[in-house]
Amino acid sequence: MSKLFAGFGQAVITPERPFPMAGFDLRKDAATGIHDPLYVRAVWLRTDHSVLFLELDLLGTSDYFCREIEAAVKGKFPEIDEISVGAIHTHAAPQSVFRTMVCYDQGYSEWVIGKVLEAVTMAQKDIHSVRAAYQEARAQAVGSYRDVSRDESWFSMPVRTIWLDPLPEKSTTAESRGPIALTLFACHPTVLNEKNLQISRDLVWGWDEAIRALAAQKGRQVPQVLFMNSACADISTRYTRKEASFREALRMGCLLAEQTDTAPEELEWAEEAELSYHSFEVTIPAAKSFDEDQKKKVLSYLEQKIGTCGDEAQKREYISCRSVLQRPGYGKNLPLNAKITLIGLDLLVPEDNGSKYKKVIRKDSYIYICLPFEYPQKDAVRFAGEVQMRTGRIALIRCYAGGYEGYLPSGRPLDQDSGYEDMASHYRADAKEILEERIKDEIQNLQ
Repeated sequence: MSKLFAGFGQAVITPERPFPMAGFDLRKDAATGIHDPLYVRAVWLRTDHSVLFLELDLLGTSDYFCREIEAAVKGKFPEIDEISVGAIHTHAAPQSVFRTMVCYDQGYSEWVIGKVLEAVTMAQKDIHSVRAAYQEARAQAVGSYRDVSRDESWFSMPVRTIWLDPLPEKSTTAESRGPIALTLFACHPTVLNEKNLQISRDLVWGWDEAIRALAAQKGRQVPQVLFMNSACADISTRYTRKEASFREALRMGCLLAEQTDTAPEELEWAEEAELSYHSFEVTIPAAKSFDEDQKKKVLSYLEQKIGTCGDEAQKREYISCRSVLQRPGYGKNLPLNAKITLIGLDLLVPEDNGSKYKKVIRKDSYIYICLPFEYPQKDAVRFAGEVQMRTGRIALIRCYAGGYEGYLPSGRPLDQDSGYEDMASHYRADAKEILEERIKDEIQNLQ
């Protein structure tokens, strides 16, 4: 049992010149301007161990880029035991950090790593004792299922937050600090579409703005939020957004802020904690995609659907599937050695039994399962339940962490009616099962 300490830091990573933008096959033009800045945000947690969470305002980060970041951070901060690097999956950020892309820019990538070190330095200087609490909320009218009909699409988006509230300390500025929030949300409610050419954090920008405004309205300290992707894949804003605009990103951000807001007195706090960590690699087999004859038939089928579909949201799905099949190099899938990181956080409280020997009891136990994939929300609910049954820990699934390796398939056979995620996936139909079984085996090594 140890006191829990935390520090927060951030640095701007907005590119200083126009870059090709990531996230939409249909968008060919480079960015023309900046709507709001991109950041790298860092949260340093410390008990007897030290764990660092990093989140970049990018579509994703390749495995190679993550390893470069980890090496740079470990070189400067060898006391950090485990590092988890992720991205918020905004579709309005530069694509230039991916080495396999023609637009890869080594200078920008190295500059971003320097900014990461600035954010971690700031977090180290900010480290202070905190109390911790867990909050789970649901946000309505933001996300919707993309692989069902409009009538069946309603999705109550889970938003899970570990709050880290500063404790009063002598000769510090703890009273001026806002709480730190490690916030997981279903990542694919992207509001903007391929017509946007402005650099932005998209929905996260609107949400961040709304959180600040709500804190000012209620006279509270503004929280320092690390927004992290949870599972999604089959979630979008297809049936909930009114338009693809920054105004709409702010409106939906306000919905998120209002429905997930809470006062500190409403939470149950713990001041003692234990951190644990474990990383390993798992091989994910490659898929067999459509051959050339099959691809021609499916493309013909999709063209017919695009021409006759009256539902614009569904039509976009068909167009997205077509764009996958038209990608250069489609079908050249390779097996993947995926790095998986597990981070455990146990919150502990002393039981006041009237004696000087206080028994310590475990209040809550959590495990961050950090995946370099976009993982289906429906499967995540099932898998999190299996992990909790096996370990007693609440599973917090974090996606696009440790790399940007695309979609895990649904497991259904690939055919002309497959959804976008299955057509875009590089992996065999049983990839989820392979991954999940290995994770359940490795959890016992989390120490």
